[in-house]
Amino acid sequence: AATLAAQGALRAGLGKLTVHSPIACTNIIQNVIPEAILEIDPHERIITSMALQHNYSAIAIGPGIGNNDLTVAPLSSLIKNTTNPIILDADALNCIAKRPSLLSCLPSFSILQTLLPRTQETWHLSWRKNTRLLRTSSRACLTDITFN
Repeated sequence: AATLAAQGALRAGLGKLTVHSPIACTNIIQNVIPEAILEIDPHERIITSMALQHNYSAIAIGPGIGNNDLTVAPLSSLIKNTTNPIILDADALNCIAKRPSLLSCLPSFSILQTLLPRTQETWHLSWRKNTRLLRTSSRACLTDITFN
């Protein structure tokens, strides 16, 4: 999931890409996306650190990070301490479902994957009071999300 998201960002015209990955995934990322800057997490198999090591203009997080409690804590810290625009997708939505109070900490210009979240991610977040859920044939869309 992380490699697909990274490849999509590069194909969309992103000039400089950094991928944060657990140790076990470094070979895959280096082989599939050799042009990416690789930040290696200290844990072997899960993301446990999300300290920003560079000055990023935007942050996309979610594909492939998992929703382990050791991942939820650094995501929470990142959301609370950054002023950068954040795009949250996939596992990041599942992590936020574990700590719904994080929604109020997002910068106002952040995107909570409004295109087509998977049904499971939508279900985890759809109980939110300020979230309107639109259903299509087999997919669901989150729209009109407010963070205040």
